Amino acid sequence: MKQYTKNIIVEFITIFIITFLFNMFCHILTHDEVWNYGFAYNISNGLIPYHDFNMIITPLFPIIGAIFLSLFGKSMIVYHLFNALICTAIFFFIKKNNNKSYYITYAIFLFFSSPGYNVACLLLLYLLMTMEDNKKNDYLIGFILGISFLTKQNIGIFMCIPTLFINDKNKIIKRIIGFIIPNIILLFYLLNHHILYNFIDYVFLGINSFAKENTTVYLLPLFIWLLGLGYIILYFIKTKCRSILYLICFLGLAYPLFDPIHVMLCIIPIINIFLNNLNLNKRIISITFVTFIIAI
Repeated sequence: MKQYTKNIIVEFITIFIITFLFNMFCHILTHDEVWNYGFAYNISNGLIPYHDFNMIITPLFPIIGAIFLSLFGKSMIVYHLFNALICTAIFFFIKKNNNKSYYITYAIFLFFSSPGYNVACLLLLYLLMTMEDNKKNDYLIGFILGISFLTKQNIGIFMCIPTLFINDKNKIIKRIIGFIIPNIILLFYLLNHHILYNFIDYVFLGINSFAKENTTVYLLPLFIWLLGLGYIILYFIKTKCRSILYLICFLGLAYPLFDPIHVMLCIIPIINIFLNNLNLNKRIISITFVTFIIAI
């Protein structure tokens, strides 16, 4: 048992280091990465979102990032360490849901794991699915739904849709209460800084303007997205598993860009399920992953 625990710890430390190095040195710097770091950096310097600088997302992820930067230093390296922690947590859920070919899923994920709120949304998705499968407290599920909304508003709304399929009104009410709690905290924050109007203007009206001006369709990613949608709908029909509804709703992450990064992030869990059902040889997968890491 001790040896098993030691192996698990070594594996997760290794994944953390690999993720950090990959993100630092193998990624091409993206606009999203710069913007997300900038949001957290601004807040860590005492600037007020929606007042001193504009954002079209809800503020939780930049605020958490700002706390991390304030504690450990305000460099891009520290921000990548913050992201590596989130990605390593995602690795835990990928492995938990696929005990054979999880290395392949994570290797694919690495290419699209640059720091940002979309990666945080993927972690929240896995957390919600696990809680749903384990029939956790509905207040707690509602609270995580509220956290999802505070991370990215449209994804938070999409993630609430599976709750509508519950026949028990008491469970729905408990989830609504849980959802409201973190949003009340946000409301006090906005009122205290006199930015409620600005928040509504940027986060809701601003994202509509962004969608109108930036709706882009890349044919290959769209085709992959449609394949993922078709596969997961068939899988839901077969299993009748309520947590799969979260996966279907999470596909909304690709809208309105439908570019490679957004599409691949939202179908990572679907790829994981597909590979798990293939029952690939675990030894070959491990060797392939090690070769992949050495090549990097």
